[in-house]
Amino acid sequence: MDGVLTLDIIERATLQTCQVEWVDVQSLHGNFIIGPGHCPLASLLRKRGVITYKIVDGDIMTSQATKGTVTVVGDRVTLILD
Repeated sequence: MDGVLTLDIIERATLQTCQVEWVDVQSLHGNFIIGPGHCPLASLLRKRGVITYKIVDGDIMTSQATKGTVTVVGDRVTLILD
């Protein structure tokens, strides 16, 4: 589906997967928005940083990460949270 990302959130041995339009994360060097077609990346998340994402045809969701990583490969975003 064009314009859609697959977001995987892995936290304490659980996996949540959803289709999103964008993801806004706070890294150690500031926050950035990941959208479809984003270049590949790997980054550490800021401790107690806010993660915001928009579910396709749905709500904007917000959560807080104690710490973790974000990777982007193709149209898949993976958050590994601790």
